[in-house]
Amino acid sequence: MIFDWVAMIACGCCWIAVSTNAFYYHPPYNTRRNEINTATTTFLSTSLVKGEDTTELSKQEQDYDEDDKSIVSLLLWISYDGGRFTGWSSTNQEKEEKGKSGKREKGFVRSVQYAIQQKLALLYGKIDENLIVVEGTSRTDKGVHAQMMVAQVYGLTTDWKDYYNHSNSNSSIPGKALPHPKDGLDDNLDVFRNLPKTPSNMVFVLNRMLPHDISIRGYHLPPSFNGRRPFHPSHNALSKTYQYIFSIGPIPDPTQWRSTWHNYPEKHQQWNASVVNEACEFFEQHHTLDFRFYRGAPRGKEDQARFAKQSTICTLHRVSLTKEEQDEVIPGLTTYHLTFTGDRFLYKMVRFLAGAFYELGSGKMSMKEFQQSLLNPPDDNSFPQKPICAPAHGLSLINIDFGNDVLPRDAWKS
Repeated sequence: MIFDWVAMIACGCCWIAVSTNAFYYHPPYNTRRNEINTATTTFLSTSLVKGEDTTELSKQEQDYDEDDKSIVSLLLWISYDGGRFTGWSSTNQEKEEKGKSGKREKGFVRSVQYAIQQKLALLYGKIDENLIVVEGTSRTDKGVHAQMMVAQVYGLTTDWKDYYNHSNSNSSIPGKALPHPKDGLDDNLDVFRNLPKTPSNMVFVLNRMLPHDISIRGYHLPPSFNGRRPFHPSHNALSKTYQYIFSIGPIPDPTQWRSTWHNYPEKHQQWNASVVNEACEFFEQHHTLDFRFYRGAPRGKEDQARFAKQSTICTLHRVSLTKEEQDEVIPGLTTYHLTFTGDRFLYKMVRFLAGAFYELGSGKMSMKEFQQSLLNPPDDNSFPQKPICAPAHGLSLINIDFGNDVLPRDAWKS
């Protein structure tokens, strides 16, 4: 009898634990579209940037021992739903402080970078979070999703400052204050910590620790040191691909509201996709342009100083508009995918371009104004009128290309 009661209590505790884990940080959202996953695979399988010299960075040997205790750094392929994040970066991340109610205090900022950093600190043995480095390829804005964000992660020793000389070290990146491993097997253990587990076990445990709107889809050792500079996921990315999804129709699809910007049709006017396709063709003749007109306004004095030094010249390798194939689930609803592949993107640049493309199809912006804004951009925003900035939830980072000579698609392990 006593045994039965003990068994019932144990089962009840297990059910509560599983239920708590299932609902913690679990927002009522739908996962991103299957079409985006297909698009991600397509872009990953082919390199869109050719002619770049990538021979300086050789691939990390594929036959490394998973049980090698000397591994200090790892590349992670990360996906996340950005709906409940203030963006990727933890630059302004405040520490989580809970009041008596157990809820976060007002002002707490939830970023993807910090969420991963926090769990890694626990994996390394509950060390100081400031000793964990998570360096992403890009910095997505608040509400923006990612099917593929690549980040390099590693841990620093408690007294790394006593052994690290930034000016005379292979483990350094220009402009970065913190040390950076020369590769995944850096033997400078006075500065870097070994991974707490084997790569496969670390990713397995990390996926079960992270909230439900972040997942680690793959991992790989950073490419080996080339004798000049260490691999860095941001500096060595050849191109990034963003996709913006928007729909037009009298009734929106409620199952896609977290990932699609819906627009109601203009009265007595149909959205003209052919004009937008003409704008896409414009980028086939003009790849490198000045996108200052499509950069968002600075956020404070720090942004103003940074924008003053920042180049607004970007190269778009590919821009396309595709119509989503639907089975008329909702009559009159049409969904479009705008895809942008480029070497770099300015703050809110893709969202302003998506807004401009929507206004082109609506007739609110002429093709002449659009081309003029890129070929001869104004110093102010008086003319042509700045287009609408499309909302963040329709945007997703779907691919990062490092070149097949550096990090091919089939090299990622899961």
